[in-house]
Amino acid sequence: MKKKDNKYQQDLFGFNPKEKESILMRLGDIKDRNKRIKAKLKKALKEEEESMFIKIEKKNFKNTIDQILVFLSWGRRDDVYVLGDEGDGDNGMLEPNDVFEEELEKSLEVMKKVGQTSIIKFRLPLYEEVFGSLTKKDFVFPGNEDNAYEMYLGGYKELISATIATLEECGTVNQDKNIFLLKTEKEDIILTNNAFSLESDLRSAFHDVLCF
Repeated sequence: MKKKDNKYQQDLFGFNPKEKESILMRLGDIKDRNKRIKAKLKKALKEEEESMFIKIEKKNFKNTIDQILVFLSWGRRDDVYVLGDEGDGDNGMLEPNDVFEEELEKSLEVMKKVGQTSIIKFRLPLYEEVFGSLTKKDFVFPGNEDNAYEMYLGGYKELISATIATLEECGTVNQDKNIFLLKTEKEDIILTNNAFSLESDLRSAFHDVLCF
């Protein structure tokens, strides 16, 4: 009975077995073609998204490096390992922590004293004295994978802010690049070699910033 029904259906719609087979093959071709089109569209969309992502990454990288270049214009240091990628020192390179400490030890001096008013100079270590020396590779996208550019840029900005905030507790501050001039009337101010010295206060502030 079912065979008769099937035959009747085919007759009803005007299909014979060969026509039905041909139609099914064409439908299969159409489905395959649609799958290929969808796959191409998906691939094109993915490539476009990746292209847009790379463009954004390049733009962000350039913006970060441009800001770092401003700090590098204050002075350079070419013998310091990148922070977090230190070596054994066989090539004459120095540890960034050692350089930072060395520079801090000689960073404060009294420039002028008139009556109760003192002008104290503080030299903040240069960007490369804190986070390591940069090379040509660092300025070309994507840069050096061992260098955390954005984090270190933010860190140096915070060091500047911490310097100003700490010095302003003693008086007024003027900044010229990485040189800060403190004008103070505090007679009991101690510069170094004391737990209550200005150097100690600065070290404490810097420690909070550099604890990545």
